[in-house]
Amino acid sequence: MSQTKKDIQRITTVGILLAVTVIFQFINNYIPLGFLPFNLALFPIALGAIMYGPLIGLFLGVIDGAMILAAPSTGAIFMSYNAPMTVILCLGKTGIAGLVSGFIFMPFKGKKELLGSILASVAVPIINTGLFYLAALYIFYEPISSLLGVTGHAELAVTMIVAMVGVNFLIELGVNGALSPVIYNLYRFITKRQSVANQE
Repeated sequence: MSQTKKDIQRITTVGILLAVTVIFQFINNYIPLGFLPFNLALFPIALGAIMYGPLIGLFLGVIDGAMILAAPSTGAIFMSYNAPMTVILCLGKTGIAGLVSGFIFMPFKGKKELLGSILASVAVPIINTGLFYLAALYIFYEPISSLLGVTGHAELAVTMIVAMVGVNFLIELGVNGALSPVIYNLYRFITKRQSVANQE
């Protein structure tokens, strides 16, 4: 197969992952499930990172972050309080998660790929949530505690923030963990088809 056809395959596959990311995050933005809706778009980020490496993981993560940035709740709670940090947080947390996911899978490529795909998949929600935790507690503590109606009650505010973000994390971790075999099998299926096409 010519390099042009390989590039077209790559662009097409990344385009599909990008579309899935945008659709899922659009659902998150406009059909909220709770105060902090969990991110349904983390698994295509992991799949892109596994298939095409850290830079594609970073790209898909940044797009997901841009969609989060456009969400009405983001503007109402975070942008009005600290716009520059909101932009950095939204683009950074999922972007870094995708980037690191790709690096995690690299040593496993060609050997123990199932284990590598599981580790890369669960790394995305861990990093995404960890960075949000830090921002919620140290940068956006005031607007979140105000929205929760616990301003002036530091211990209660921190407990509520940790509990809410923790529930979201467990859901996202569970979804990505459960989808790890699916992500791995999609990766194997696509790479096998590309390998066969390359031999034609």
